[in-house]
Amino acid sequence: MVEQALKSIKADKVPWPSGVTSDFIKAAGATGVKRLIQVCESIEKEGELPQQWAKGYKIPVYKGEGDVLMVDKHRGLSFWNRI
Repeated sequence: MVEQALKSIKADKVPWPSGVTSDFIKAAGATGVKRLIQVCESIEKEGELPQQWAKGYKIPVYKGEGDVLMVDKHRGLSFWNRI
C-alpha cells in the first residue's frame, strides 16, 4: 500500500517545507518505505506528528481583478508537506 502511494506522488525538484523532495522519497526504495512505515507507526502510537511535518507556507495570490493592494482581492495558497 505504501509503495503504491509513493508511486502516485508527482515528481518534483522543489522541496516541501521539511526540505524533502518527492524525488528523494521515491529514490529511497525499500529501505525508505520501511523507514516511512516505522515513522507512521510511531505517529500512530504517540499521537503526534513530527513538528516539521506540521509546517507550511501560505502565500497570498492576487485574484486578478480590483485593487492589487487590497487584502480581500487575494486568496491564500498553502504549501504543506505531502506525507
